[in-house]
Amino acid sequence: MKKIKILTISTSGLGKKEGISTVILDNYALFDKNRFQLDVVASGEYSYQLVTEFQNIGVNIKYLPSRKISVAKYIIALKNLIKKEKYDAI
Repeated sequence: MKKIKILTISTSGLGKKEGISTVILDNYALFDKNRFQLDVVASGEYSYQLVTEFQNIGVNIKYLPSRKISVAKYIIALKNLIKKEKYDAI
């Protein structure tokens, strides 16, 4: 069976463990990883500890350029990622 591919784009990033990242982490821990491929975008600075927590529950981290430094590079990289991975839900 083909996995359902889901991409989460958090505008708060993965710089620290806070409300949004905690909700995403807690909810993604409940997903059946045999049925779903779960990816999260990390842009700019990120917390190694938080990234490790996501990876420990089977979530893939997709690294993109910082949108604070260059919105254009971020948008192009995001567009290319979505096109390449063919996500079922974003």
